[in-house]
Amino acid sequence: MNVLTLLINYLKQLEGVGERQAKKWALQLLYQPPEYLEQLGSLLLQLSKEDWQCKRCFHIRQQESAYCAICNDPYRGKSKEICVVADIFTLLAIEDAQIFRGKYHVLGKLISPLKGTLPEDTTIEALLKRLDEEGIEELIFALPASNEAEMTIAYIQKRLEGKALRFSQIAVGVPFGRSLAYTDALTLAKAFQHRIVL
Repeated sequence: MNVLTLLINYLKQLEGVGERQAKKWALQLLYQPPEYLEQLGSLLLQLSKEDWQCKRCFHIRQQESAYCAICNDPYRGKSKEICVVADIFTLLAIEDAQIFRGKYHVLGKLISPLKGTLPEDTTIEALLKRLDEEGIEELIFALPASNEAEMTIAYIQKRLEGKALRFSQIAVGVPFGRSLAYTDALTLAKAFQHRIVL
């Protein structure tokens, strides 16, 4: 097996990267100057050795701190809400939309017995610890519409039974500008279930 094939196989292991995307990236790298590839390789090696996660919320920490910019923000430190997300991509999307100014918690993975992902494979325990330490009053779940997300939410709620805590979930439904004719049944069902009063 040649280097290009190996690279394509490694790139395909990244979430959301298929065969075609992996080939495109690998071929683009093939035409980069050696200095670029050496620098990229050095950065990847550094990434593998560096502790890059925020010690509190598991976002990307700041260079000279154990915490991320959000956890270091004194205004957000007063927030009594935590938005629970599956991954950093979601956190960044919410931040870009400027729709939430509280704290976050990145689970890293969602519970999925079929994939062999158990609660201990996530950062749920760290989340539960934060609740009392930070006086949190509400958990807002911003997770994808999936069975794994439902299972994860149910597990967290079960673990927090009896606590004076509000739980909410972002609405799930039809994307803006999309025809209902092309929307799957589960999405339509969720949209009706989470409808709002006008």
